[in-house]
Amino acid sequence: MSEADHLFRPSSLNIIYTSKSSNIMKSGISNVHFKNWAETFECVPELFFAPKSQEEIAQILELAREGNKKVKVVGCKHSPSDIACTSGFMISLQNFNQLIEIDKKLLRAKVQAGMKLTELNEILYSHNLCLSVLGSVSDITIGGAISVGTHGTGIEYGNLSSYVTEIELMLSNGTVLTLSPEKDFELFQAAVCSLGSFGIILTVTMQCEKAFNLQMRQYGLPLKEVIENLDVHLTGSDHFRFMWFPYTDNVVVSHATRTEL
Repeated sequence: MSEADHLFRPSSLNIIYTSKSSNIMKSGISNVHFKNWAETFECVPELFFAPKSQEEIAQILELAREGNKKVKVVGCKHSPSDIACTSGFMISLQNFNQLIEIDKKLLRAKVQAGMKLTELNEILYSHNLCLSVLGSVSDITIGGAISVGTHGTGIEYGNLSSYVTEIELMLSNGTVLTLSPEKDFELFQAAVCSLGSFGIILTVTMQCEKAFNLQMRQYGLPLKEVIENLDVHLTGSDHFRFMWFPYTDNVVVSHATRTEL
């Protein structure tokens, strides 16, 4: 069973569509039953695509324009909302997931948008690099992670999208844009955390740093005490968070301090 079969459970074979105007063949899977990870939302897109190349993505968008179809891009289904659901075309970038470049001088990594953070983390570690922050879940794509504002912890650190140094997107008309904060500040800021509304993310270049260890301390405290001393906690380590125990007045406090490998 392929990854697409496992993730989306298609109930029919591939069907081929032909563009009458351009005579370009495009393939998609019909009757795909999509559910998000929490199984709170579901849909059945008209066609599901898992392209492997930029050219295939362009062809799918051309087909969508000709048929006046809406297009949604899906990552690993972890969004708690229905943002990926559609009755039109659904595109998964699960096969568009390759490493393009590691810049050891600038400590940057350029990857295709469908690469999962789990894979990116392993690649970076093999080069003695890492991302500055991570969310609670790494089984998500880099394109999806930056698009929804995935964040870690630490008062001195931004969310994942704040570490993007360049992004390449394909607009609905097939135009490809390469944006950076130095050349296209406003467009860049709109694109890096756009909830998928700006275009299909093709590649992402992330600013990384030298790999490090984390020394973790965890302990329980009353919620009131944490709130009253929040400033002390925020500056007491590199990465701080607390998690509330429902139906109690207690929390688990986590402090993580960076140390050298």
